[in-house]
Amino acid sequence: MSLQYFTVFDPERVGPGSENLVGGLLLYHEFGGADRGSSTLNEKLSRVGVVQGIWTLADTFVPDGVPSETERCVELGREVILTVRFEGHYFMCLSVQLDDAAEAVPHQFYMSQLWLSYKFFCLQFGRFDEVDMLVPRLNEHFVPFWNDIFWNPETLIRRGLELLWPNGVKMAEFDTQESGATEDVCWDSVILKDVILNETSYLGIKDLLVYHLPQGPQYDPQSYGLVRNFSTDLEDLADVSNWVYHLLATYGEISSHVLAGNAHYKEKPSEEHDCHTSTPPNSTQQESVMNSLSSYSNKFLHNLSLPVTFAYDAMQEMGATTGISNSMSLLSTYVPSWRSATESGPDSRDHSRYGFLISPLYSSALPMNYKVKQLNLNFQNDKHGRRKYNTLFWYYENILIVIVCDPTFEKIWDAEYLKDLGYTLSRSTQRLHDTVLKPNKACERKQAKFTYTVVEKSQYYQTVKSSIPSYGTKLPAKYKSALELAVNGDWFSNTDTSNWGFDKMGDIFHTNRDQERRNQTTAQQLDRNFLQLMPRDKLWELQLEILHFLDSLKRSRRLPAFTEERLLTLNNGVLCYIREEEFRLVIIVKNWFDMNINELKSQNSSRSSLFESLGKDVVAWWENLST
Repeated sequence: MSLQYFTVFDPERVGPGSENLVGGLLLYHEFGGADRGSSTLNEKLSRVGVVQGIWTLADTFVPDGVPSETERCVELGREVILTVRFEGHYFMCLSVQLDDAAEAVPHQFYMSQLWLSYKFFCLQFGRFDEVDMLVPRLNEHFVPFWNDIFWNPETLIRRGLELLWPNGVKMAEFDTQESGATEDVCWDSVILKDVILNETSYLGIKDLLVYHLPQGPQYDPQSYGLVRNFSTDLEDLADVSNWVYHLLATYGEISSHVLAGNAHYKEKPSEEHDCHTSTPPNSTQQESVMNSLSSYSNKFLHNLSLPVTFAYDAMQEMGATTGISNSMSLLSTYVPSWRSATESGPDSRDHSRYGFLISPLYSSALPMNYKVKQLNLNFQNDKHGRRKYNTLFWYYENILIVIVCDPTFEKIWDAEYLKDLGYTLSRSTQRLHDTVLKPNKACERKQAKFTYTVVEKSQYYQTVKSSIPSYGTKLPAKYKSALELAVNGDWFSNTDTSNWGFDKMGDIFHTNRDQERRNQTTAQQLDRNFLQLMPRDKLWELQLEILHFLDSLKRSRRLPAFTEERLLTLNNGVLCYIREEEFRLVIIVKNWFDMNINELKSQNSSRSSLFESLGKDVVAWWENLST
């Protein structure tokens, strides 16, 4: 499948007469640039008219009292048209060209991205009816959003089945009981006491959203996601979380440039100009990129060291003339040293990287979106309703914290306050990292013989707990694209002995490379379940089968109070169990060949026979989850 065009239109803006049809067309974007040609205005209006006609015809068959559908998927020959309706009268339409590829992306993934693109727009600018100068805002948001997917199509499937619930929050799961820790010194108690309830920031900081986002060999689907937030009335928690997950799935890293909206994919330059899809650089291109970066670093260090070299040569000459020792120790006092970010932290022996990604601490020469990120949020108990909140972003290794601040809270512009806040967050997240997320502690866990996804409905959103790995998450670091090398802030000089590099804002930092290699070696042992050992193509086939299974369950009709469950043997001896209740959906995938026939049945006869057939380990997990 390949993207053809994306459009936003509003039929209520169409005036009387055919000459006013263009007034309802708010945005029309064709993918591929000049290589695919450009449609005329009449062709654009005719396509929009077809979509509008299909919706009008379908609405005539909807019985009175039954709400109309908000999304539709229509196949017209080799073209699939996906449309969503929102705010009563606005439509978004995405056209996808079908192909014969075996790894064609199902339309459900495109539909979820349509809804997410709208939700992200509301986060940035607000609802369509509330936005001034709507058309420029639509171009500013939707064109880069869909161009990134067009040039990097793997974004569609990188999150896996989790993407099927655009109103869901992927939750991180791990044992949060810290051994030997009292309630006063738990990591979240530090944030509650010293940040949220602190007299300086009380009512100024509305919420903190803590995410664990491991990537590469450290990826663990079970511990990936939202660790917790501290407010109970944030209605937009799912939208903020999915925005963070989308940035990570699109660009592979979260940096200041990505959060500020200044990192996007573009067409790869080509002499033939016949490339329609972006491809990752091959080994030769990767070597070229690294060689150029290495050359740049050598020139940078040479220019940086010139004043020191001149001073040293002068001292050598003066020492030879006067007989004074020409030892370098005379000069060492005056040579500036580069300190690692952790030297000002709670433990100078800690070589972890942390700091603000978006904050007013950055230079005044940078744009405002590097200092604060304004998001439209709604707290239920806030008398002001939905409004723009200032958000800051702070990270510690694989932990990201989103700090939501009241727009009237002026302390965030105080550098000393931000430094104290960063120190407090470093103490808290270091405890979280060392006592809960530490790799050697995770390695002690036994590899699970089954995986699961549990979706539960809450008041404002759905919570998603899952150990099913997403597609394409364990790419080796040597296959990173040039864009990732430019924005992820994780680049080192191209030597094995080097222990310095550039951080996310271009500053120089030190790190312990030997310790990083040990951590990566340990992290390679973190395969928590049998699906993480499955090849990528087989994992994708499994996810497609589960998707078809879910689609058939969705089409079946049942009363909300009833429970429906199904058990199916998929390819390669994989057993899939799906259970749908009124407020919960459960998916369990188990390796049939690992099941012990003597442990299939438990003694509890109150459960269904289908669920009991999954084995005692699944029953024990379910009992623990339900408590």
